[in-house]
Amino acid sequence: MSPSRIAWVVAGMIALFVGVPPFSAAQAAALKGIETGDLDRTADPCNDFYAFANGTWRAKNPIPKGEQRWSRRTAGRETNRRQLRELLQELAAKADRPRGGVEQQLGDYFASCMNGPAFKNEARARRAAICLESTEALLGEPLGRAYAERHFPPAAKAKVQEIVRNLLAVLKDDLGELQWMSETAQQQALAKVAAFEVLVGYPDAWTDTSALVIRRDAFWANVEAARRFSVETDRKRMGESTSRAVWQLPPSSPGAYIDIQLNMMGLPAGFLQEPAFDLAASDAVNYGAIGISLAHDLTHAIDALGRDFDSTGQPRNWWTKADFDAFQNVGQCTVDQYDGYEIEPGVHLDGKQVLGEALGDLAGVRLAYRALERSMQSHPVPEIDGFSPEQQFFIAWGQFRGAAESLELQRQMVKSDPHPTAKYRVIGPLSNAPEFQQAFGCKAGAALVRPPEKRCGIW
Repeated sequence: MSPSRIAWVVAGMIALFVGVPPFSAAQAAALKGIETGDLDRTADPCNDFYAFANGTWRAKNPIPKGEQRWSRRTAGRETNRRQLRELLQELAAKADRPRGGVEQQLGDYFASCMNGPAFKNEARARRAAICLESTEALLGEPLGRAYAERHFPPAAKAKVQEIVRNLLAVLKDDLGELQWMSETAQQQALAKVAAFEVLVGYPDAWTDTSALVIRRDAFWANVEAARRFSVETDRKRMGESTSRAVWQLPPSSPGAYIDIQLNMMGLPAGFLQEPAFDLAASDAVNYGAIGISLAHDLTHAIDALGRDFDSTGQPRNWWTKADFDAFQNVGQCTVDQYDGYEIEPGVHLDGKQVLGEALGDLAGVRLAYRALERSMQSHPVPEIDGFSPEQQFFIAWGQFRGAAESLELQRQMVKSDPHPTAKYRVIGPLSNAPEFQQAFGCKAGAALVRPPEKRCGIW
């Protein structure tokens, strides 16, 4: 029996003792694991994990003409746009929906745009793209509501909220173990983490838009009406304190955001789709994808970026000079590590330039792994497709963050981008993780195994 299989059986036995039902064979088969078709099984994960995790996908999905980067995340954005166009086209096909309802407003607005005089000379596909952007800009919440009903059920929202709670819990524990940060700064950091808010999927309460009049035959009148409705909604908020409950992106958006001053982040339903999150996937896969990404961003609230605002959003540097100096001193290990990575002979990454993002990835892997361990105490994860939960976690990171990047783009990134190139975003933090070494049985001296005395860490 393989070690991963033993781990699954033991987890099931523990679950029985603590009252948590173990996975049945049928339940395990229903869960999705990593994308096995993306793997390059000829590559050794201990020496070329990037190729192992996503090499076949990159070989089969070359960078499209006119682009410099292509990834599952980029493809996911295109899927999001396609889903929204199909949704609006379906709604627009029916002209007799009840007035004032979300479906009527969306369908008639989109129809008025598609048939409007402003776009008569546009090709239909181009016009559909323009009309989608117009609908999302002016009717973002109604569109997000309709999108979420189809693509982000309440169970998905609850699962992401559970992941967030576990990440915040392990970050709090982690702060109590820090050696380099002063006790005063630790207390401020804990206050920020306790106050941090994550908006998931869509608003808890939808805005009533029934008074908004949208006509099927009057595009510019619809634009004016939608703008006036938005202005009136904003006017009603005047005099109130800035609310973190107000979304800065519509729920349909494939993007996400973090607001350092407001100490919060927003994760629209359109963002919480594959490859970032999949309700049908195992927890190990989701923690390895969205979990690491969220943990990365959470640390920005308390790192050299977040130190300029306190837990109430007031501009106040709560680090002492000693804290900053200690941060720089501990971070030098990561600077040296990334200085050693090259994209072509003689062209290296700039460790100081990418330090903030590299530390975020390093912390993201560590914190998300610990959060997964916390989760598996009550929700054990089975072996899937021959991969243990730990292996699923690390491979999911390689498949979520992996991307095909042109050499020209990489050369530009080395000069000015605060992010490492895709390959080093994946393998850089993993080479510091003894859990990775254990999961894949890597021996000392392998490329993905940094000697214990050279392992970097900060959070």
